[in-house]
Amino acid sequence: RRAEQELQRGNALIRQMLDFARVSKGEPECIAVHELLNSVVEMVQVQPVFEAITLICRFEAELDTVDADRDQLRQVFVNALFNSADALQAAGRGSDGVITISTMLEKGEAEEESAAATLVIRISDNGVGISDEQLQLIFDPFYTTKEPGKGTGLGLSVSLSIIEAMGGMMNIQSSEGQDTVLSIYLPIKNKDEKR
Repeated sequence: RRAEQELQRGNALIRQMLDFARVSKGEPECIAVHELLNSVVEMVQVQPVFEAITLICRFEAELDTVDADRDQLRQVFVNALFNSADALQAAGRGSDGVITISTMLEKGEAEEESAAATLVIRISDNGVGISDEQLQLIFDPFYTTKEPGKGTGLGLSVSLSIIEAMGGMMNIQSSEGQDTVLSIYLPIKNKDEKR
């Protein structure tokens, strides 16, 4: 059983390294982010690590369509939610662990409603927080704060490269013992816009 577990862990590590090293062949498409987030939340809620966690969704963005590879964006959201769940476990949170997923629209300078608009997706948790030292290294490949065998340090660096390839940005705000907020910024896709 232990050998099988180690093989699965090694397989997962190799998969993450390959994801980090290669560009996906997936074709970008118009995606409704709220719909994708709802499906991700439904998927993770049945995982044992989320049993005692309260997941709150506040989707306030009036527009949520982006041009993205659906599977890659799903990977970013899943990774972020599992990182938050791990932070809540590390904080020893019982039933008071909360993860909040929210969206809002940052409008551009232009007069048109969707011109230069940016969708902001925030995933926050009331876990252990991240020290200033760790925050500076958090997106570096192979950097992890997790125990050996629990994390590869590739999740956030892969997520960052995925978001940047979509023309977006990603950052994390936190301090030790405080809430952590992961923010993802993606350009809104104007439905009339041609590829």
